[in-house]
Amino acid sequence: MALCYALAVVELERGNTAAMEMAEASEGETSTDALAVYQDELEDLGIDVDDDGLETLRGLFVILIGLGMRESSGNCYEGRDMSADNVASDTCEAGLFQMSANMHSSSPEMKKLFDAYWKDPQGFLDVFAESLNPTSSNLDIYGSGKGAAFQWLARFSPAFCVFSTAVGLRKRKDHWGPIKRKEVTISKDGTLPINLIREKRAGEDR
Repeated sequence: MALCYALAVVELERGNTAAMEMAEASEGETSTDALAVYQDELEDLGIDVDDDGLETLRGLFVILIGLGMRESSGNCYEGRDMSADNVASDTCEAGLFQMSANMHSSSPEMKKLFDAYWKDPQGFLDVFAESLNPTSSNLDIYGSGKGAAFQWLARFSPAFCVFSTAVGLRKRKDHWGPIKRKEVTISKDGTLPINLIREKRAGEDR
């Protein structure tokens, strides 16, 4: 997650529109923005998400770390929820954050991210997959077309999965039950890998 955060910081500095959407200021309590749900908890950790920029991006990644552990125990290969009957390609969840392809309608950035990573799916799989032994049910793909392609890419390009979920959290938070029910743990520990990047950058600036 620290690697993906570092990449997001670089993309934000480059003016990448997906990263800019991730780093927009919190939209307030009545919005569809996950940052608004956890704004008070983030402020308790000293993270201010009231303005566009790096600090808001940092807060979003703290939520992502908690959500990933809640949805898949950090398993980037996770397949659909086997307790559910849903097997349609567009609504089958896949990957670290259990997102489905039908989230593409939440933002134009979703298609841009899909197209970019489909063309080059390199996305830190070797790091995310360390010590994992996926089962056949983890790797099953349901249906065909873009929905099936999404299921594959969400597993095999963790950076794509992280960035598309980051955008989705800002635009359609209720896609994730643990966010909707406010069950994601926001912990100071979740800020540690992000702070390492922050401290390194501060040292380089000096």
